[in-house]
Amino acid sequence: IYILTKSTEPGSDQRAGEILADAIQKCETAGRNSTVTDIVPGRTLFNLLMAAYSRGGEGAKAEAVLKEMKRHHDTSFNNDVKPEKIEYNTCIGAWANTKKYDSGDRAAALLNGMIESGDDDLQPDSWSFNSVIVAYTRQKDGAEKAAGILRLMNKLYLAGKYDVQPDNISISNMLAAMAKNRTP
Repeated sequence: IYILTKSTEPGSDQRAGEILADAIQKCETAGRNSTVTDIVPGRTLFNLLMAAYSRGGEGAKAEAVLKEMKRHHDTSFNNDVKPEKIEYNTCIGAWANTKKYDSGDRAAALLNGMIESGDDDLQPDSWSFNSVIVAYTRQKDGAEKAAGILRLMNKLYLAGKYDVQPDNISISNMLAAMAKNRTP
């Protein structure tokens, strides 16, 4: 899977996804108390696949992998795969790399899920917010929505969440969103 996720050959990310899906299916067939450890998909496999989809601009596929991780965790099938900030950031980054009209809204939905989770390990950082702002550059109303994300980022920072401090990247991304949307 690692080699496939690093490949630039067309369809390699799809093949990696098929292998992961096959491993998951075998694990479920073997049962929860299986001693077959060589087919148990762990965090590394999920992350490799999400990273490959992110590089390829496949936001929907990366989000599907994130949902599969959540499903595994929620059913207690594999507690090692509880999605954390890095997985959400990878998925948000995938939406930022996706050239689809609604990519900003999809990235923002993941960001809001992180904030609303109440889980300290899942709280967003500056990278999370900056990636959502980038994703909004592809939407017609993206500059306005990106400005809302920047305002939320600043509000959280002023409330004491120092890891979401707006930085030069935040401002640069905001200016890019304004330029691409021709906002004065």
